[in-house]
Amino acid sequence: SVEDASPAPEPDDSRAVGGAVGDRAPEFQQITNWINSDPLTMDGLRGNVVLIDIWTYTCVNCIRTLPFLKKWHAKYADHGLAIVGVHSPEFEFEKLTENVVRSTKEYDLGWPIAQDNDFGTWRAYNNRFWPAKYLVDKDGIVRYTHFGEGAYIETEEQIRNLLEEAG
Repeated sequence: SVEDASPAPEPDDSRAVGGAVGDRAPEFQQITNWINSDPLTMDGLRGNVVLIDIWTYTCVNCIRTLPFLKKWHAKYADHGLAIVGVHSPEFEFEKLTENVVRSTKEYDLGWPIAQDNDFGTWRAYNNRFWPAKYLVDKDGIVRYTHFGEGAYIETEEQIRNLLEEAG
């Protein structure tokens, strides 16, 4: 019966904030601009499963992950998955908003993109890689990470598990 169901664990406020599995996901930091969206907060996304994708538009490894992100967005956005692209530029010209907007349109990316020109969010996640995926549960806890290309089946399984957990 419903009465017997144990409640979801409350996030432990003593947890570290960062990008390691088990950490509380940090808020977006020092975002220069938002594309495809009004400004978002991790707090405002609570209740959703959030996939943070740290990328940059000239990174070939990042580009190769986009078809998978598009598939997941199409398949799971209506079921509680929120993808947020965090565009952290490798080169000076990648900091230009019009270049990021153009790339977002060329790649047909329909999810919010945060321009992380000053690497505030990159640093908050203690990130070191392009591309990087941080999967955050409905309570704001980092539950899975993947760096680089690959592990698409595993990543999708983790998305599905967290969506099921979220109801």
